[in-house]
Amino acid sequence: MPLDLMATGYTGQDPFEKAQAMHPSFPHAAGTLVANVKDLALWAYALHHDGILSQPSYLEMIAPTRLNDGTVQDYGFGLFIGADADGRPTIGHSGGIYGFSTDSIYYPDEDVFIAILVNSDEPSSDPSLVMLGLSELLFGAE
Repeated sequence: MPLDLMATGYTGQDPFEKAQAMHPSFPHAAGTLVANVKDLALWAYALHHDGILSQPSYLEMIAPTRLNDGTVQDYGFGLFIGADADGRPTIGHSGGIYGFSTDSIYYPDEDVFIAILVNSDEPSSDPSLVMLGLSELLFGAE
């Protein structure tokens, strides 16, 4: 993606300020993904449908993890596994770094993916709440 098409990240709310600059190696594997919502939707579709992973690997990725002490975490290999307030299964992940906040969720039973990308690390509306609000609208909540 050309730099002139990339969003500028901001911090604060009143006034907004450009977020702290950083070298892309700083977040290492935890960040520096450059994408837009369409890119993420295409990736989610490919991940959940097109066999990027073998079926056994995919099932392991979206399964809760059992720790050595026997406790179970609702986090597979890079994705949170859960259910929404109405019990619909969900798979997703959020993120944040200087100047940016994100959240995404995939509803496997409905084959629906929602992603919220915000170019602020202190947004006035939490991306997770916006995402859940969109989910409620989509599935008929008032």
